[in-house]
Amino acid sequence: MALVECVNALEKATQYMLDKGEPSPYAASYDDPKVRKNYPNADLIRESISDGGPRPLTPFYVDVAGSIFQTWHPPAAVNAETPAQTDEFTADVLNGRRLL
Repeated sequence: MALVECVNALEKATQYMLDKGEPSPYAASYDDPKVRKNYPNADLIRESISDGGPRPLTPFYVDVAGSIFQTWHPPAAVNAETPAQTDEFTADVLNGRRLL
């Protein structure tokens, strides 16, 4: 229990963000001067984590997420057809017709 509490502490999450680039789940991390120096977009990261919702409930989450990442990247290539292309690609991946 002590290990979990230690690893999940604000200070540890902030340091892990600085060392590994993994965003902290703690809003207070984004006020740390070192974080603000290394991440000029710290406020945007905090806001996106705060505004995020739960992951979809599916046993195929990795395939669904991979399909979205693949069809929405690079961001400059996203256009009006991207949502429909994502739906089709995801369905194909889930039905074994295409690979990620």
